[in-house]
Amino acid sequence: MAFTDSPETKLVPNMPFADYCRAHGVNQSRLKLFDYDLGGCPELYQFATLHPDFDDDTEARQVGRRYHHFILEPDSFHRFYTVRTLDIETELFEQAKLDPKCRAKGFSPNLGTYQRWKKEHEATGREVITQDDSDVLHEMRMALMLNNEIMDELGACRPDQLEVSVFAPFTFDRGPHAGKRMQLKARLDLVPEGDALLDLKSARTVNERKFALQAYELGYAIQGAFYRDVANFNGLNRKRFGFVAQEKSKPYLSCIHWIDYWLGYGRQRYTTILSNLADAIVADKWPGPRSGQLTPPGFAMEEIEAAQ
Repeated sequence: MAFTDSPETKLVPNMPFADYCRAHGVNQSRLKLFDYDLGGCPELYQFATLHPDFDDDTEARQVGRRYHHFILEPDSFHRFYTVRTLDIETELFEQAKLDPKCRAKGFSPNLGTYQRWKKEHEATGREVITQDDSDVLHEMRMALMLNNEIMDELGACRPDQLEVSVFAPFTFDRGPHAGKRMQLKARLDLVPEGDALLDLKSARTVNERKFALQAYELGYAIQGAFYRDVANFNGLNRKRFGFVAQEKSKPYLSCIHWIDYWLGYGRQRYTTILSNLADAIVADKWPGPRSGQLTPPGFAMEEIEAAQ
């Protein structure tokens, strides 16, 4: 990602996710790959930039993406996911038993018939999920819709207010890069009427204290400030930013965690990372992980010092 003389300013509803990923621009998740404090480093960022097929997916991210799709676009879910129902498992096991060499006593993902069936569906661009996965998604969506606070905040979001792609320039206004510009992009989950932007998060817990710690460690303030700034550059004029957080286990508790107080800090953080990124681009230096004495986390420092 380099400087550009002609950054775009545009808001694109219903942009396919694959098209958004291919579009020119740096987004907040890729920006985090550059930052040491968020678990990245410049070398990792550069590798991801030079390898468009770089996949830093984890199982948690895959589950989160699946959740986003089902909650925000349930009508199109079947075009991208195939449910491995119990009937399908039974049918595939019966087919497998036709082979005299089959020693399976029941369905298994290791069955050759299943592996072939799975590849056929993946070849059409679909991800195969289990019946249990599908049941959890349905239960989570129902629980979320029963939360009156969340539904009141969302109102009746139109399809063009869900997963909105926005693009905006970032101009350096001071320092050695003053006047240079970069292309930014963001994918907004929910753009309801009013003065707020909302992002959907599935989480292990929505407990306020624990979610706040997660928000700090994973840079949610950076995300909130980045999204709001890019959105407002497109004239949305939003003041608030919140996370619609829902637990991934029963009873699928949910709430909205607002981070308005964090947004100034988030803007400071992402603009600093952009400045550091600009330095790396100009110098063409992309250092990797740092070696050295490991600094204890703040909460453990007093106990460690007392033991010296």
